Amino acid sequence: MQALIPPRLMKDWLPPIVAGTVAGAAFLSIGATPIVRAAGLAFVIIGMAATLRWLGAILAFAGGLALAFSPAFWAQTGGGSAGPATIVLALMGATIVLIAGIIISRKPALGFIAGVVIFAIIFWTQVGTPRSLRLTSFVTTWLFYLLLDTLRRTNPHPEDEATDKPSPLYCPILMLILFAVGVMNDPVFTLIAPALMLGLWLAHFRLPMWYWALLLIAVGIGVYGLLTNFLRPDAPLIQLNFIRDANRWMDLLTFIVGQFGLGGIVLGTLGLARFARWYPVAGIVSMVAYGAYALLGISYTGADKETLLLPLFIIQVFWMTYAVFTLGEWAQKSSLRLGGYVRLGIHIAALTIPVMMLLQLLSTL
Repeated sequence: MQALIPPRLMKDWLPPIVAGTVAGAAFLSIGATPIVRAAGLAFVIIGMAATLRWLGAILAFAGGLALAFSPAFWAQTGGGSAGPATIVLALMGATIVLIAGIIISRKPALGFIAGVVIFAIIFWTQVGTPRSLRLTSFVTTWLFYLLLDTLRRTNPHPEDEATDKPSPLYCPILMLILFAVGVMNDPVFTLIAPALMLGLWLAHFRLPMWYWALLLIAVGIGVYGLLTNFLRPDAPLIQLNFIRDANRWMDLLTFIVGQFGLGGIVLGTLGLARFARWYPVAGIVSMVAYGAYALLGISYTGADKETLLLPLFIIQVFWMTYAVFTLGEWAQKSSLRLGGYVRLGIHIAALTIPVMMLLQLLSTL
């Protein structure tokens, strides 16, 4: 008898779900977060862990929790107004549709498309709240997951095991839906457009003209929103002349260090160097996205800066985790007898990163 959920899907998705569950429990108990908000934030952590799943279950768990316990992400926890419950109800409904689509069709892409469509319909018809922070977090994480997974599979390293190619139809459509929802929610999301368009081109998808037309329309809507809301001559929230200010660059660096410490900067640099060498296409796209949001961090003067820079933190966590993965691979190749155990030990040691971040958060409560 064929299993209801294929074992491979269970193996791939169980660690991210566990990471999201642990993070959600921390949001509820330690962070004293309303259940609606905690559930929405937990979905973001699942997306982060899913992005890292190919590096191993332990690293996916550690990386997801590292994002959860970063000060910028943790700032979204706590009491106060939790926002319309419809947001999280839409997320839960979309997840149910997603799982059902995977079980029925046995194609994850179909389940994802159905889930996101249902979520977008419910959100915009029942809520329609502009600049929802949780929605920004949600679409950012899952778009990055799809983009990185697509590039890694379409431009694999020669030593990688053979994997199925991503669907040239479902994956681009899902990326378009996520991007459109993100832009309509907050025009700042348009900054990810260069990385998205470059990634779609480098993935060697033969996309029809109507797809590029819809994508350009979404970009145009986002650019218009930026001009009218963030670049107004009378009160600009984004001041591009700050790019020439060295103090603003130092402030951004200090801000990133405040999230992950100096060790996070070192690991991120090492991870980027190795990732760009082994997966140059995906590495370039991640650097383009990181650069766009780094410029936002330098030039933005408005509120919610921490949440708007979430894509930068997601990429930083990914690079950090890939650095730990690289150290484990080096250890395994350096010793044929004990390399496997050393590699496992390095992966387990990565769990100390979110633990230390959590302890630091607890010390400030």
